[in-house]
Amino acid sequence: MKNNTACTFLAALIAGSTLSIATAAPVETTRKSRSGESRLLNQRRAELVFSGTLTDDKGTVALNSVNRKWDRVTGTGTVNEAAVTPDGKVTSREANLTRNADGTITAVGTFTDFDGNTMNFSETTLRSPHGPVATGVLVGAEGETATYQTEAKKTGHGAFTRTTVITKADGTQQTRIETLAPSQMGE
Repeated sequence: MKNNTACTFLAALIAGSTLSIATAAPVETTRKSRSGESRLLNQRRAELVFSGTLTDDKGTVALNSVNRKWDRVTGTGTVNEAAVTPDGKVTSREANLTRNADGTITAVGTFTDFDGNTMNFSETTLRSPHGPVATGVLVGAEGETATYQTEAKKTGHGAFTRTTVITKADGTQQTRIETLAPSQMGE
């Protein structure tokens, strides 16, 4: 049961790779874009930072932060996320991102749940007419698996909602909803 909880929360955080990628201009500066606040490291790299909340089926709310770095020349990047519950438990995930020849983005990484359990995951994100859709698989330390699908929808200038539906091996499903918006970045 503990591992199913890890699968469930991971899927909610996995959706981080569904963030839009900002196109960097050939200037070092910080600017607001339609995709969020972006620090332009140089003409080929961009960094996006979002923050918001994650709400599960039980009404639990976690505050989270998503940091995504992207190198448009190499088509690679990273995503790092952390979330904290009101009682102070922390969970995190890290992934390497790769843009594939067909335009999809693959994320492969690890996730650590609130109890310190680590799981591996892989997902593929593609663009749809309504926004990015990510599908993925979670694998726990004992080989247990779950699948998930995350759909992102714009809700305002740079803001969006991600809805994740997790399907466990026993067929049960859970839904997670994240509301994210651009964050201010430090100098």
